[in-house]
Amino acid sequence: MKKLIVFIFFTLIGAVSFAQESSLFDYDGNATAYIANDSENTIYLWNGIPVAYVFFERDEYHIYGFNGQHLGWFDNGVVRDNNGYAIGATQRAHPRVTLVEPVKSVKRVKPVASVRRVAPVKPVFSMSWGGHLLVQYCHQDLDKRPKDYAEERSPCVPMPPMCNGVWYWFT
Repeated sequence: MKKLIVFIFFTLIGAVSFAQESSLFDYDGNATAYIANDSENTIYLWNGIPVAYVFFERDEYHIYGFNGQHLGWFDNGVVRDNNGYAIGATQRAHPRVTLVEPVKSVKRVKPVASVRRVAPVKPVFSMSWGGHLLVQYCHQDLDKRPKDYAEERSPCVPMPPMCNGVWYWFT
């Protein structure tokens, strides 16, 4: 009986901590990243790598890479790039049926965030989805990280072409 109570307790603890994370789905409904409910609202890829964080400023939720670069906005459950295109969404805000979420990997240690750059002027948000995948969007900051982070890109999504050390997202 005691083992059953302990099992139920840890199951409930796991369910509560899981419920505190907001999964982010790409255009096709695949769970590719999630926002952890920690002090920085860190965005992790499904493989556990921290890639960005959500920062509340002037009544808006901004998304910044750990290198301080402004990556976009989080608005009403939708991740938008700096051009205003949707590139990801929570299950509730997603326009399509989302697929079953796979098991998440263990979270890696977060890098120290650099000084945030000034956010660009907020564009008019588009009703369409952007020209790149959510995982590619999240990888914008990884090329400036230590080698072990940069090598652990998601195996299920091919990376865009690289030219002179800069990733090009739009093809």
